[in-house]
Amino acid sequence: MVALALAAKICLSLLALTPVQAFVGMGINMYNPSCAYACRSVIAGASIECPSSAATSTCQARSGPFLTTLAYCIKTRCYPDPNPSREQIEAYWSIEATGDEDAPPMWGWQEAVDRVNGTPSAKYDPKSKMRETVLLDQKDWLAAKQKMEASEYQQVLYARYALTIFLVGIGTPILLTALTYLPYSRVISDWVRPRLIYPTLFRRHVQPVLYLFHLPTLGQSTYILLITILTITLLLVDYGNLFPFRTSTEADILNYLGMRTGIIAMALLPLTILFAGRNNLLLYLSNWSHSTYLLLHRWIARLCLFVIILHSLIEFVRYTLQGRYAAEVAKTYVQWGIVGLFACFLAVLTAHFRRWGYELFLISHIVLVVIFIVGTWYHLELKFQRERGYQQWIYLCSAIWFFDRLVRLGRVLRTGRRKAVVSKIGDEVVRVDIEGVRWSATPGQHAYLFLPAVRKWAPWENHPFSVIPTHLLQKRCAEKGEMDEKNSPQTSASASTADLEIARQLHTPVLSSIHTTPSGVTVFIKRNKGITAALHSHASPVFTALMDGPYRNTSSRPVLTSDRLILFTGGIGITGVLPFVHAHPNVKLFWSVRAGQEALVEELEPTLPAHVERGVRVGGRNSIEAALEAEVAAGWKNVGVVVCGPGKMCDEVRNRVAELGRRAAVKWELDVEAFLW
Repeated sequence: MVALALAAKICLSLLALTPVQAFVGMGINMYNPSCAYACRSVIAGASIECPSSAATSTCQARSGPFLTTLAYCIKTRCYPDPNPSREQIEAYWSIEATGDEDAPPMWGWQEAVDRVNGTPSAKYDPKSKMRETVLLDQKDWLAAKQKMEASEYQQVLYARYALTIFLVGIGTPILLTALTYLPYSRVISDWVRPRLIYPTLFRRHVQPVLYLFHLPTLGQSTYILLITILTITLLLVDYGNLFPFRTSTEADILNYLGMRTGIIAMALLPLTILFAGRNNLLLYLSNWSHSTYLLLHRWIARLCLFVIILHSLIEFVRYTLQGRYAAEVAKTYVQWGIVGLFACFLAVLTAHFRRWGYELFLISHIVLVVIFIVGTWYHLELKFQRERGYQQWIYLCSAIWFFDRLVRLGRVLRTGRRKAVVSKIGDEVVRVDIEGVRWSATPGQHAYLFLPAVRKWAPWENHPFSVIPTHLLQKRCAEKGEMDEKNSPQTSASASTADLEIARQLHTPVLSSIHTTPSGVTVFIKRNKGITAALHSHASPVFTALMDGPYRNTSSRPVLTSDRLILFTGGIGITGVLPFVHAHPNVKLFWSVRAGQEALVEELEPTLPAHVERGVRVGGRNSIEAALEAEVAAGWKNVGVVVCGPGKMCDEVRNRVAELGRRAAVKWELDVEAFLW
């Protein structure tokens, strides 16, 4: 409930933006009063006395006929209806009368009005030099006014629609999480999860398609579809009031559509950056997992790129129809936009090949995103000079990115430099013990490990690993009732049956012996490429380590409150589920290991609490279907399932749990401890 209260405060603060922080229609006005702006629009190109060396705005500021014509038009067109205040007219006059704030008019508005004697008789002719106060044609003025009002209305829609997409994007996870606190929500969620949340698309999720991208689950697809449909809908609606006199051209309509695509793309960008962050606030305001946000980050990025490409194509067609393409492309703001477009395209494209060189991808990805942000900033700045609030989206993106990096730095500094002791576990795995780190034994945590001494040329390199408090890896004796007869009955390390029963009730593990091992955390690393291969071959077993963490994968509360907990893991995936065996009193572990990692079994199996049922297979696989069917047959009413291992195993467990949830009376809680890095 604290998270929900915090979310409410954030939403209220967004709604209470000050005019300086807002968009058009939210503290920023483009043409207010429109009656006055329309007057100047009609005569903006009027021919007046002006030396060739002087700026047009300077000449207008010193031209009596121009100022009196504008003042008289404002007086007759703005009064008595819609009757803007005199202060508003004077404010407009001092800044906008000449179109240049640095060239203020030589008279105030009231003084210019007083200089008009009676009603002017001459009419405005744009082909003739303006030598006296003239009357403006009502039709021309009305067309200019309605065009400006339609333009401002569209700008207000841009801001509203962009904010709608962003707030729906961040609000949906919070809202769906809040619904779980309502009465009878458990009954509904028990029905919804196996039908709409757990199922995969085409039976694949953790397994990448062609090693290029991950398919979302059905639940994740629903969110992606929601944002996509909302984006497309808001791109296409509300164009009916653009030009009442039917004077709009294809280029005019393309201009509005191009503007809208550009601003909506800006609203998708902070969502994309937020979902990628390690310190994404939605991880604490919702019950969605870190891997879910990482997947959504990629799919929203693709949608953002699609809208940006659409924006560029529309502008290209518009400039071509107007015959201005060559002239516009030569302008700096367009060139910066092109730079941003290509940077965004490359950032999204290269992300599909990250498995072939993750560190190269990561560095290039950050550089490309920075280029994209900078290019977009200059594209907007050179075009609009911060007059319409578009830059707020860039500020928001930068704030999200810097907040994430600042918190990361704070986490690293809080843990400080630590000594890491490395020991080999067979030929494929190493164990790294980081001393003195005092983190809780909460299941479902990971951290990012820096080993600068191993990769001296890239000391910033870090990788995520499941973390295990070192004290959980101590060798344990069996429960008293199950001890081998040859053990001495006087062993003081034995825990009583009553103690173990109390531990089950409290979901608290009981050590069967007392140890004084110092605090610390441990990670197990499988040999691969990059830093993991260097770690295996490094001569020294002791390093300086830095750690960024711990981070929560997802909330472990649902599976830990189940009656029965089933753990599936493969190989090194045991490190992701090991803390769960110490956090639940009724656990069965299924662990499949390749023959080359038998040493890992020898290292970790003795550390498992005696109450844990286990099915460990070296060189073979446990039958997932048979294991789950056995739980159904046993009559358990609420079963939690945790899986951490190869993608094929994770997807098989997910699919089987979803199928059983749809047809069996058992209520299932599923936690997939897999990251779609």
